[in-house]
Amino acid sequence: DPDVVRWRAAGTASTIQLQEIAELRMATEPLAARLAASQPPAVTFEGLSRSVVDMTAAASAGSYQAFVAADREFHRALLRGSGNRMLTALESTLSVALQVRSEVVSMSEDMSANVLELHEAVLSAIEQRDPQGAEEAARAIVQAGLQEVEHALHRSRGSGS
Repeated sequence: DPDVVRWRAAGTASTIQLQEIAELRMATEPLAARLAASQPPAVTFEGLSRSVVDMTAAASAGSYQAFVAADREFHRALLRGSGNRMLTALESTLSVALQVRSEVVSMSEDMSANVLELHEAVLSAIEQRDPQGAEEAARAIVQAGLQEVEHALHRSRGSGS
């Protein structure tokens, strides 16, 4: 539930919430990418491609809000592209989870060239209809996101003491 994600992220359990978000993403996004690479590519590829173009433009312009919006749309398109209605039902929750994560992570880490390359790798694997490659690339995105959150939490603990 998106409201629960927002509420827990604002409370004392925010660190636990961020960990659970990463675990949910790890369980769903690589599978969604694998499935999307097996679906008819037109709609999925178009939505993902548009999102990557928007992320790149936002990063070039230094617009973090636009970057986060495009990133959220990428992940929503990925879930929709899976063709699995249960994964698609998680779209709003994961979108809010990504927004919450973006409020913790520094803009420079989130808009790095590496992050863009990882999203492009998912897009490329789906375009090439490579389920294993899409799954691995999506897993790499989630792992990178988890590392960004861990760095941000470490910094905040260090500055708070």
